[in-house]
Amino acid sequence: MLIQEFHTIFDLDRLLLEDVTNTNQRPKVEEYENYLFLSLRMLNYDEATKSLDSEQISLVLSKEYVISFQEKTGDVFGHIRERIEAPKGQIRSKKNDYLFYALIDSIVDNYFIAIENIELENEYRNLQVEGILAEKADALAQEVFDARDNLAAVAQANGLQLKTQKNVERRTYSGIASNQVIKNAAFSDELRDGTNSDLLAVTTEQAVFLRVVEYRDVRQKTLDEVKVGLRTALEQKTASAKAAELGLALQTEITTEEELKNKSEAAAYNFTSNTVMTRSQAGLQRDLLTAIFQAEKPAANAIVEQGVQINNGDYAVFLITEVKQADITALSESEKMANIRALADQSGFSEFNAYVSSLREKASIEIPKVKEEVLN
Repeated sequence: MLIQEFHTIFDLDRLLLEDVTNTNQRPKVEEYENYLFLSLRMLNYDEATKSLDSEQISLVLSKEYVISFQEKTGDVFGHIRERIEAPKGQIRSKKNDYLFYALIDSIVDNYFIAIENIELENEYRNLQVEGILAEKADALAQEVFDARDNLAAVAQANGLQLKTQKNVERRTYSGIASNQVIKNAAFSDELRDGTNSDLLAVTTEQAVFLRVVEYRDVRQKTLDEVKVGLRTALEQKTASAKAAELGLALQTEITTEEELKNKSEAAAYNFTSNTVMTRSQAGLQRDLLTAIFQAEKPAANAIVEQGVQINNGDYAVFLITEVKQADITALSESEKMANIRALADQSGFSEFNAYVSSLREKASIEIPKVKEEVLN
């Protein structure tokens, strides 16, 4: 066998020759006593098939020679051969290691040429596809324009999906109205006469035609329509302020859990005693739970007493007697994930709640002057 003659003539290791014949391995470098072995992939762009062709190249460098092994005929070394055959040239005056380097450099440089060719081919194909799609889109747009109010027939004839949605408002964020491109087009003046829209690209892979069947202009509600909601909002605001006043007064009167319990029972407040509480505690308002775990830690033999206005309008007073570090190692993976989600939820909710509170402070309700019997 020809490959075995290299063992006899150049005293190449048999394992090295096995690596030469095994063409499905990864690129590698191995240093032997008298030579260096390198195997890597060589890329070629096949003009016939418009694809990349890959083969293994193995190189052996010693003080006396450079040997190259290829899977197939043809390579990227033509310009190196021309430089060697020329009467002049730097490569002829250099040692074997320079030739070894030149071969590797040629292989690597050809990577960029091969990849550039395949990228150009892909770009050309994409342009062809885009051209075909553009032609089909234009033809479909003409059908949609001619159909006027009958998108269902166009969809059926072209195998397309037809979706409908009723009672869409600017604050609707579900169904097809969840896409902002569609919503912007739906509320534009161009579609108010019942015509079909132009082709709308809603994603990189999806485009739609849109038709609005009916517009209903927004009107301002009368006082009779909103007075119940206004009265409820005002009552809730008043009750919330009163709850905060009573809660703050209660805080000034207590120093122990027993006092908090007795005062709460006397005033018919809800009182709950928890000996141990976790961040994922069930049955508590989220903003209350967040306030508890954001409160200061009590010093030794001390109690932290604090109050917080809850989002539903209630005011909560709580005492913290001790904070213990959780034993994470004792938690299962599902419990760890639950705690992670709870921490994330609490952090996000706290920021959102602060934002809502700031809006409430800035907001005002203006009630027109009307006769007393209208409100009663």
